[in-house]
Amino acid sequence: MADFWIIEYSAKSHEDDSGERGKSVYLQHIAIDVDSIVTIEKTNYDDAHTFSIDTGWSYMGKILKKVTEDEVMAEMEKLPLKK
Repeated sequence: MADFWIIEYSAKSHEDDSGERGKSVYLQHIAIDVDSIVTIEKTNYDDAHTFSIDTGWSYMGKILKKVTEDEVMAEMEKLPLKK
């Protein structure tokens, strides 16, 4: 069974954005399969890291929780909706 991290992020970017910095967004959540993570880099912001995944996307944020594949949807539904 796969393990996932639920991450709260404040910026995201794609490797095809030709050097453009991560676009800021309102705090959002994503569940990432830990096996899809290519790199994790520490940022200069408190406990935030940049998580780069094998789809080319990178997310700057923090890990909220580690869950199994069966728990992902239930845990994501517990999080407050961000606008």
